[in-house]
Amino acid sequence: MEKEVPEGRRTATGGRIPQTFSGDSPRDDPKKRRERVDIDIPAVSAPIMLSEGMLPKSAKAETYSAKPFRVGKIAGVALDVGYLYFRIDGVSLGLDLSLNEFRSAAFYRAVLAEMIGTMALLFFVVCTICYRSDFAAGAVKPKIVDEAQRSFISAAVTVGAAAQLLIAVQFGAVIAVLVYVLSPVSGGHINPAITFAQTITRKITLLRGVCYTGAQFGGAALGTVIAASLDWHAFTVAGGGANGSSAFHPRSLVAAEILATALLVLTVFSAIDSRRAASVIHIGALVPLAIGLAVLVAHLALIPIDGTSINPARSFGPALVLGNQAWKQFWIFVCGPYVGALAAAVIYEGLLKA
Repeated sequence: MEKEVPEGRRTATGGRIPQTFSGDSPRDDPKKRRERVDIDIPAVSAPIMLSEGMLPKSAKAETYSAKPFRVGKIAGVALDVGYLYFRIDGVSLGLDLSLNEFRSAAFYRAVLAEMIGTMALLFFVVCTICYRSDFAAGAVKPKIVDEAQRSFISAAVTVGAAAQLLIAVQFGAVIAVLVYVLSPVSGGHINPAITFAQTITRKITLLRGVCYTGAQFGGAALGTVIAASLDWHAFTVAGGGANGSSAFHPRSLVAAEILATALLVLTVFSAIDSRRAASVIHIGALVPLAIGLAVLVAHLALIPIDGTSINPARSFGPALVLGNQAWKQFWIFVCGPYVGALAAAVIYEGLLKA
């Protein structure tokens, strides 16, 4: 194709990206204004840095390979059932039993990352919960008139609304940072409830889900031990950051944990949905912020009720280190988050999935 090109300027289009050349180059001879321009320039598009489950494609669970059996229809909705798998209309739940990841070094790196991430979470939040009460009477060192004043200052710092906001912000900020750091390696779950929800929706394999859960509980115990070792007396006096409440009935605590965990898991599923990311490009960049805000919202609501768990590993660490009374209500912070995660997975897959 030939066309007239103005002197001092020559334009070539290859692929879908226009390129402009100035006439200042010695090769831009004004006498050769009529010439064939055929430059193949590949089009460049910004990739979406997000995969389903916030994992590299190689680490994602495979599509269920066994052929499901059509049981029939329930109220006009098809029901398919397979081995550890079922599908009702748009809701598909099951387990991927592939063991191929055992041979992958990236798999072990991801498990270790989950352990380190959960350890960091428990260390920072337990330190915030247990040692903040000494801030006014220790680090700031106000002039104390008598012990009554000291007790008043300690109570104001420990149980006031400012302390509630401090702890909630710390949880949300730490989660956002850890998700940002770990998501390319392990997905940044740092929570057995999130791992459970992604396992039953086949976003990760059963093998990865089990290993992640073990690593998360182990990391939580280690992080709590490190935090407690800084000052055992202050740690125990402050309750070690253990969850629980005698002011509410256990069923109320379970209900609160179910709702708060469902909010978190719905946020995670919405943030990592590759179809949403393809239609709204900024979703991928906001994943850590969105998850951190969900954690913040849950803590602002539940700290006065039970201290907020929404994460079985978060409750396991302090209960293990403290023992005795801390174990009595631990079952609440396992059942509540797991039921909430299951409910959120069903709701998202069946109703909200892009």
